Amino acid sequence: MFKRLSISVAILFATVIGPVAVTSAGASASGSDAPTAGSVIVNNGTYGGTLPSACASPGFTSIQLAVNAASSGATIYVCAGTYNESVSISKPLTLDGAQYLTNAVGRSGGPESVITGSGGVTYTTGATSGTLRGFSLHSSTTYSEIYAANVGSGWTFTNNIINANLGAIYMNTNGIANPAVSTISNNQFVQTVPASEYGGNYDGSAVALWGNTSNNVIISGNDMLNLTGPDADINTTGTGSCDGTGNGSSTGLQIVNNTFEENGATTGSGNNFVALFCTSNATISGNHLTISDTNDANAESPIYLGGGDIATTVSNNVEIGNGSSGAAGVEFNTAFYPVDNATVSNNSISGFNWGVLAYGGYGTNYSDSGVDSFAAPTGFVIKNNTISNSTYGVEMLNDGSTFPATTSPANLPFNGTIANNTISHSATDDCIDQSTGAETAGTANSWTGNIASTSNPSGLCAATPLSVTITGTQTYGSSSPSFSASSSPTAGVTVSGTPVCTKVNASQTIASSLPASNYTLVASSCSGLSLSGPLAADYSLAIVGGAFSVTQASQTITLTSSAPTGAYVGGPKYTITATASSGLPVIYGSASASSCTTTQAGVVTFVGQGTCNLVAFQLGNANYASANPVVQTFYVYPQVAPSFSTNASSGSVAWLRSFSTTLTATGIPTPTVSVVGLLPLGVTATPGAGGTIKLSGSPLLLGIYPITLKATSSAGTTYFTYYLVVGL
Repeated sequence: MFKRLSISVAILFATVIGPVAVTSAGASASGSDAPTAGSVIVNNGTYGGTLPSACASPGFTSIQLAVNAASSGATIYVCAGTYNESVSISKPLTLDGAQYLTNAVGRSGGPESVITGSGGVTYTTGATSGTLRGFSLHSSTTYSEIYAANVGSGWTFTNNIINANLGAIYMNTNGIANPAVSTISNNQFVQTVPASEYGGNYDGSAVALWGNTSNNVIISGNDMLNLTGPDADINTTGTGSCDGTGNGSSTGLQIVNNTFEENGATTGSGNNFVALFCTSNATISGNHLTISDTNDANAESPIYLGGGDIATTVSNNVEIGNGSSGAAGVEFNTAFYPVDNATVSNNSISGFNWGVLAYGGYGTNYSDSGVDSFAAPTGFVIKNNTISNSTYGVEMLNDGSTFPATTSPANLPFNGTIANNTISHSATDDCIDQSTGAETAGTANSWTGNIASTSNPSGLCAATPLSVTITGTQTYGSSSPSFSASSSPTAGVTVSGTPVCTKVNASQTIASSLPASNYTLVASSCSGLSLSGPLAADYSLAIVGGAFSVTQASQTITLTSSAPTGAYVGGPKYTITATASSGLPVIYGSASASSCTTTQAGVVTFVGQGTCNLVAFQLGNANYASANPVVQTFYVYPQVAPSFSTNASSGSVAWLRSFSTTLTATGIPTPTVSVVGLLPLGVTATPGAGGTIKLSGSPLLLGIYPITLKATSSAGTTYFTYYLVVGL
């Protein structure tokens, strides 16, 4: 499928003249990028829109005539228009089209400098370097729109829209020692007709680094849209004698940050996005490769290392396949030349028949006429890739359909390292290695740290972990902790069950005595969860011990003493008592300091008239929250001097007849009542509670008898005379 063509080109000799001067540079006029100062101006008048002012006085109406006349190193500015001519260049020149400063990726609708000649642009002997930027090139019928083979290095092809029906750029550096860096960047590659429909030797490549080595080439920022084969969008070869040591190989090749969209065809041949042959230390990185059309059944492996590739790095690419083709996201084999020490790392690959495929192919190559004797890929590293939705994830394949392993034992990849890849949702197996040896699971390669669900032989990879974080909480003193699980399972997998954990902080047991604090659950102590669903077999449960918090318990206060009902200023002290449900000690305070004061222990002193509000507190500790305070309220009365409440100042009794009468004195505090002096014969006085005194008996003598009563309290003393009248 990979061809070498030789194309005869006429060498045109030109008369050297000075450039037509231009006074401004860089600014755009109606969508055109203005020419740089000193540029030779070409305008054939085919564009009807607004052009930079310099285009009004062109030096030439033909690109070829300007090239022929320009001095080496000159800049030729080609005004917007359609130039139906083929251009042959035999000296170092810069050709600027109307969009030479404008990225071609996504560019449309603006003025273009269009070259439609059947021969495209060809660099011939004498063109040791050259720059072509800002053009739209199409309709070449010979081979490639830009042809720069066997003549020089240091090429710059940028900001062009290039038709790749038959091929867009064909170039090499022809073995030049330490060639200047060539840059192919920010171009839009398209096909108006699929290359596969042409047949013959037409390969449809965007960039063919062909025929001999192509050293120090950077291909970056390009978009390659719907290109069909038979050959790759970017295709390389060496001298035909590359032997796995770097001899005859292209070095310093960088294919970075390009966008490749589709590479198959509904009919005819698909192609690879990148096919490398005979390279040394090539880099394929940061590219975005997409095959979205489900009809692209002919799509081939986007990144293909076909042989003679030494120390190739394939990294940080995103590859999205349509799931319908037999392609591999990354494929390398030794069908033509050795493939050694390749590194495939940090790529995201989804939707291919293989995620990564390595094998040793046997067949006839371009350098000999017999069966290759090259060993299969060796010394490779496949690491840190994410591979999903493939038929096979990563496979070390025995390509023994024609040459069985029994007769060709060296065609299995060996001494490779497959490490730390995440592989999931493979229709068959995630990890496959058909080699035999003393490495992992009896294979000839080392498989370490890979996460997948299915392996052949078993033991190559571990199941993809589904991370489930368990968190929990408990109230201090409770023996009923609560747990919850959180995860983000993929479609087709469900986390089932109720989580239970028994340990925190490595060794502490979850119990009612666990102090209130923040802890971390011990994942190994957790149970109760399982995976279910149609894709559950692809995953293993990875429990993560999350936060476990023991929160403070609540508590209440209960008063155990009754409020006094006769408290008065200066009266007996009162002790308030209460208990907390936590068992912690209660302290007390007064919210009415003008009427009562208290110690923290609850001893209350009455200091003034008014309502007394006593407050019981429990402030809590590390395990208990503070309790709601409880208030006990009562009134503190002022002291009142004693007085007798009765208005009766005398009473009559019959001689020798028994009687009884009670006299009451009031006051705060309650006074004590007594008799001052002697009582009449036969009469007694008995002091009672509540400031009372009872006079009773049977008087023995007739007459009127004054009885003096004395009422005494801390508020004072008062006297009262009661007259007892004893009559017949």
